[in-house]
Amino acid sequence: MRARFAHTLTPLADGGLLVVGGADAGSVLDPTGLAPAPEWLHPLQGKGCAADVVDDSRCTFGAVPTPRAGHLAVDVDTVFDASCPVRGVVVAGGADLAGARDDAYLFDVRELFGGGAFVALPPLPHARAHGVAVAVADCRVLFIAGSDDRGGVLAIDELDLSGGVDDASVRTIAALPAEMIDPAVLATHNAQSDIVVAGGRDDVGAPTALTAWISRAGGT
Repeated sequence: MRARFAHTLTPLADGGLLVVGGADAGSVLDPTGLAPAPEWLHPLQGKGCAADVVDDSRCTFGAVPTPRAGHLAVDVDTVFDASCPVRGVVVAGGADLAGARDDAYLFDVRELFGGGAFVALPPLPHARAHGVAVAVADCRVLFIAGSDDRGGVLAIDELDLSGGVDDASVRTIAALPAEMIDPAVLATHNAQSDIVVAGGRDDVGAPTALTAWISRAGGT
């Protein structure tokens, strides 16, 4: 894998890993394109798209439209119900030299070796970096915690993909009780797919012991 930091490493259903975004030693999110391009790796099979792993001409998938780091990413394949019309990795938010971002994209991993690209989704209600993205079975992705250019983001945003990419919608469904930047998250396996978010820091860097239980009873 090309050297990078503040990236996402998303496990895929095929056993591979999708590496997106971040910054490298030669650039801190230089908008001219010096930030590392996405890569696919399969450590167990010893192959991948990174130049230092294997020269594979099939790896022609496009770059994220804007270089970013500290973004949120989640593979929905193993979580979404079989009736959901969307499969792939959702990448959203993060930050570049201009500040926190609110844009979101879907990459269909089934097109990984077919010249696939990141498809734009509706922008999130709140720009954020250093938060978490959680997929739940009813074709939705929640964006929780993190920070923007002013401080911690309390709002919890929801992306609804039940109608497919063309009919995707976003809304704010709830708020955290306090700032939680870079928290840990657990998606539970109870009937409601409740979510537990714990720890992290506030906007001045102080660690927090806060634990928030997000109940999805009734769909929220």
